[in-house]
Amino acid sequence: MFIFSRKQQGFSLVEALIVIFMVVILTVGIVPFFQTYVAQNRVKGATETLANNIYLARSIAIQKATPTTLIFNISNWCYGMSSGVIACDCTSAASSSNCNLGIVSGTDYPNTTLTNTFTSNTITFSATRGTTNSGTATFIAGAYSAQVSVNTMGTASTCSSGGTVGGYIAC
Repeated sequence: MFIFSRKQQGFSLVEALIVIFMVVILTVGIVPFFQTYVAQNRVKGATETLANNIYLARSIAIQKATPTTLIFNISNWCYGMSSGVIACDCTSAASSSNCNLGIVSGTDYPNTTLTNTFTSNTITFSATRGTTNSGTATFIAGAYSAQVSVNTMGTASTCSSGGTVGGYIAC
């Protein structure tokens, strides 16, 4: 009597269906987590960028002994930085005669909104001590928000409303 041994090659239908089912389950579990991760990091990125730009503007004001200004445009979600008496419209390209220290646009942080409590949407650092008007800028993306607060000494601090953004203390 002959016994034929047959080697199986490829996948069976049942094996293929099991793999597809596992991929679907993993995808359904990962997508919401990924959306949360992206929203938190957009808020965190915008917050860190503003805090760093505040420190930069204050340093330039003291170093060059000239006032330095950050001007916010809430309707277009952007802000520009300029030193001296140079005008700053963040909706136009940065140049030596417009926002000479740079522009940050909300298009870099999609689905994120910006609000602030600064007088006339402006932070101006004095040339001698780097002092300024106090206020707060808040970045929001869905359920996640973080704030950059500036005191009259020109120092910026960051926090998260309700501790929703990892790495920040609660406000």
